Amino acid sequence: MILNGRKLVEFLPLSELYTIYHDHERLEVFAKKGLYCATCPRVGTLLVITEEKTNKHGDLGRQHVDIYTDDFILMTVDHVIPFSISQDDTLNNKQPMCEFCNHSKGNKEITNDQLTLNRKNAKPVLAGIEIIRQLVPNVHRLTQSDAVYDVKVCDTYDVPI
Repeated sequence: MILNGRKLVEFLPLSELYTIYHDHERLEVFAKKGLYCATCPRVGTLLVITEEKTNKHGDLGRQHVDIYTDDFILMTVDHVIPFSISQDDTLNNKQPMCEFCNHSKGNKEITNDQLTLNRKNAKPVLAGIEIIRQLVPNVHRLTQSDAVYDVKVCDTYDVPI
């Protein structure tokens, strides 16, 4: 399976987030602040090791640990007050956010009231395998191990539950 251009290597027990990776510079945000996106109902449930094909130096096989939702949407770390404005890279200025909300937010600051309103009004969306099931009616049994696709392509559909 390919996730955001990387080959999926292994699913890890989520408990390792709190034991092995709790002090990791990026993953500590999830270990200490939770797995819910700050602006939508998405929640990280999968701890995954992926492998790059090549990095900017041409090295092969560099592994990376990330958090994904059940439908393989990458969970990212957002700066509450954008780093470009505050230069604050401390844990207090970081929050979990799915890749789509983080991309939409960009380098804007969002207030707590706006975050609460966004969460209240957010509609759950289907992505990944569930979208394939809806778009291809003949697919009755499709599991994660059967699917090989780029998650970003599947997530361009906004199909309410």
